[in-house]
Amino acid sequence: LVQQVGPPYLVANTEAWINSPAGQKSRQQMDGFPVSLETGKENLLAAYHHGVMLVTGSDAGTLLVFHGPTVEHEVELWVWAGIPAHVALQAATYNAARLLRADGHIGSIRKGNDADLMLVDGNPLQDISAIERISAVYFKGEHIDRSAVLNPE
Repeated sequence: LVQQVGPPYLVANTEAWINSPAGQKSRQQMDGFPVSLETGKENLLAAYHHGVMLVTGSDAGTLLVFHGPTVEHEVELWVWAGIPAHVALQAATYNAARLLRADGHIGSIRKGNDADLMLVDGNPLQDISAIERISAVYFKGEHIDRSAVLNPE
């Protein structure tokens, strides 16, 4: 998946850094952080049950975190953790736009908004993994040729 969304030079440079002495030291330092999927799940559910507005965030642009599939995976993990699919999808779309104060033109499908759409095969409300099966992408109403984006050569 990383090779599909990241340009070859970025993947190669990232791999070289991970295998470098600095990369190895960084990985060892990260091993000392008390982070677990279970703790994240508990915190997410607590926030949801207390009415906190949830917004996805991928940290895309940092080491091995690429735009696109990272948010998809986060949304799927949220549903696995017990967040209803519609809430997770809203966190990645409308709530994110609200947080950016851009909900007047992105984040929802309504007259006057930018026509930025991702069409998927299946119903993500019934099977959240449908968000991985992208059939078409539109940006400001124009169809995007995904093959040109994923294979720029």
